[in-house]
Amino acid sequence: MIVGYDCRRNAGGRSGLCPVPGSGCVQSNAGKHSAPLQIRYCQIRQKYGKNKIRAIFDSIPAQLDSKISRFVLSRLKEGARMQRYENSFLWLREAGVALPRFNVSAPVTPLTLNGKRSFFKLFLCDTGSLCEASPGNLQVPLLQGEVGVNAGSLLENVFAQSIAAKDMVLCYYDQKKFGDLDFVLQNGRQVDLLENKSGSDWKKHPSLSKAIDSDQWEFARAFVFCKGNAEQEGPILYLPFYMIMFCQPEKLPETLLWKPEIDALLSFGLEGQQRD
Repeated sequence: MIVGYDCRRNAGGRSGLCPVPGSGCVQSNAGKHSAPLQIRYCQIRQKYGKNKIRAIFDSIPAQLDSKISRFVLSRLKEGARMQRYENSFLWLREAGVALPRFNVSAPVTPLTLNGKRSFFKLFLCDTGSLCEASPGNLQVPLLQGEVGVNAGSLLENVFAQSIAAKDMVLCYYDQKKFGDLDFVLQNGRQVDLLENKSGSDWKKHPSLSKAIDSDQWEFARAFVFCKGNAEQEGPILYLPFYMIMFCQPEKLPETLLWKPEIDALLSFGLEGQQRD
């Protein structure tokens, strides 16, 4: 908690007013913030710039609906550079607003070392917020059962949100030779592949099939979430959408310490002494 933060002294504001326009920060007559949350909000808006953050947030629905498998900076502003927007992307992630999914150079462990930080896709942490932010009031037809409306981008966001809730790092792989693998997940020392298919042809997944058949890599499991029922076909397990809630990372052992068998060591030592 920051006590006695004076936004006039720290940001050059006028007496009794927060210098950040539209921040909603309410101060006392002494010119000090009335709550720690308001202090933090004021500082964040000054540091990162509300216009850049808002531009990124407003762009997420259209970027997700695009066929391009990465976030395109030029859609924010012509000539935009990552150096100017990097802090704003970081704020959206740390504030729990957006979820980045990074491209990897190869679907092998450890995925975090293979990540391409300049190539990523951005999801919202809440799919309901994505519906609200999307044009056309998508939540209305969805509640009426019309799941075909922008189902691809919405489902992808649902899966990203569900996977991130399990503390799993979001990654994907995209290369001309193999195509786009929706989710490449590290599970312990192994890699799992996961795809979601919103259409009726969920057994057509050329990118996933090419990756599995390739001699370059070895995967532990491959999942396709779809409208169908649970079904195993070769190395691929088909599951209905709702079963993503059961996707769990491998649990670490309760203890990683090696416990020596003292009795065995003592008996071994005694046997050696007897032979001597």
